Amino acid sequence: MAARCSPPARPSADSGADSAADAMSAEMDASVDDVASQPDAAVIDGGIVTTRVLIVGSGFGGAVTALRLAERGIASVILERGKRWPITTQYNTFASLLLPDHRSTWLHTESQLPFGPVFRFRKFIGVLERISGNGINAYAGAAVGGGSVVYGGFVVTPRESAFTRAFGTRLDYGEFRDTFYPRARQKLRASTIPADVLAHPSFNSERVWREQAMRAGIEWTQVDLSVDWDVIRREMAGTIPPSALTGEVIYGNNNGCKLSLDRTYLADAEATGMCRIEPQHVVKEIAQQPGGSGYAVTVERIDTAGNPLERKVYHCEYLFLAAGTYGTTHLLLKSKHRGGLRNLDARVGQNFGNNGNAMFMRWMVGANTGPNQASFGGQAIADFSNPISPALVEHAQFPAGVECNCLLHLGMTLDVGTGSMRYDEAQDKTIIDWPMGTGDISVRAMQNLAERLNMGNGGTLNGTQPTVNVTVNGVLSNFTYHPLGGCVLGDATDSFGRLNNYPKLYAIDGSLLPRSAGGVNPALTITALAERNIERIIRDDFT
Repeated sequence: MAARCSPPARPSADSGADSAADAMSAEMDASVDDVASQPDAAVIDGGIVTTRVLIVGSGFGGAVTALRLAERGIASVILERGKRWPITTQYNTFASLLLPDHRSTWLHTESQLPFGPVFRFRKFIGVLERISGNGINAYAGAAVGGGSVVYGGFVVTPRESAFTRAFGTRLDYGEFRDTFYPRARQKLRASTIPADVLAHPSFNSERVWREQAMRAGIEWTQVDLSVDWDVIRREMAGTIPPSALTGEVIYGNNNGCKLSLDRTYLADAEATGMCRIEPQHVVKEIAQQPGGSGYAVTVERIDTAGNPLERKVYHCEYLFLAAGTYGTTHLLLKSKHRGGLRNLDARVGQNFGNNGNAMFMRWMVGANTGPNQASFGGQAIADFSNPISPALVEHAQFPAGVECNCLLHLGMTLDVGTGSMRYDEAQDKTIIDWPMGTGDISVRAMQNLAERLNMGNGGTLNGTQPTVNVTVNGVLSNFTYHPLGGCVLGDATDSFGRLNNYPKLYAIDGSLLPRSAGGVNPALTITALAERNIERIIRDDFT
């Protein structure tokens, strides 16, 4: 959904925008770009690498696992398909939101967001991937730090009733409330936006959001974020270029205010000397070793254009899969199909969900929302009395660069449809099946909320909406920023993420969650669940 006004001028594939971005990011990728410019280079056979513990993926589950193992003196290797994205002294690490370049997108030549104009650029291992499924598009991060590099920083604790409704008897809310949520919150440095930051003009849309919820008689709340507010204060003071204040979030934040995992859990794990991260390593397949003596993991090291440079096989005793809902499930389904993990539980690939994601834009809301809608405001509508489905609905910034008089809403309903995943040999791809109508509950819940907000404030869902997806009466639901399930705790695994029939093989990411995180953003719950599971696994499985 884009603003009513004209978007910024769109560069063509032949414009200088991409060249300028190349120069800006040269500091980070010069060493690998030299190789990427040689497409005919032979792929090297890197042989066998042996490690006791191998972790696939550096997102929330993988980062927690690496740190807690390291603290117990257990060394690990993390394989991450994406690259490192250190914050540069020029504050130009990431692509801009309004004019994205190759750094924005994982191995695709066009931008992939569910809304707004499409931009073209060269293929690169950028930070965000769109996985096109059968009826739904799912988004995933691709970087050292995984999804934490591209998420909105929301670390939200679900209400007990919603948690119980989502997880049933699989998990004990009291255990999470008293132990694992506080542990995760402390490490992620969760906090609400300070009053002085919220008062800045760039956060005007956040204040309008809150006022309009109150005027419509709908409960609102401030939710926690993993943000360094002093960095944003430096933006406010003009001592560093604006980034959060101009809405940069989904492609990364150039000033480093977002406390992504490469600056928290992973940084601490690496500092112990017990964890080694291998960026640009794409896992292709897993096979159990003869006699059940560990696992062989086939890997390609790639350049920044995605070309293979080297093939390796990692042999490990313990294997933790933390490649995200799609990545973990894909590896398991493919490896089962190819025979390397032929005895996997039949429920791998089942119980997929979109965390109730649905999005809508309200236009002509009767107030100026500002040309620069800042990131990390943390304002949310707690619509838990919604007659269709309880929902948490967050203000998603829409920094159009001009006044749009609009507010973008991202909802997470508690009632979630059910999809599934299956491996397709011909495409060498796992397909997400999301039957028509699966997201109808979320659509109807968001329509109900929009009607109440518009009745109390003015506004309409009918605006100029050039999207790459389909809206139903102004609500977009055939996407998810929060794919969950596929390797669900207590179904495809035991109650601590051990894969059925495979000793010392674990899922430890969002694939464990049964379709929903309890009507809130899943990052905190994935982190807390990983804290819970690795604590028990270290105690019982390591000798």
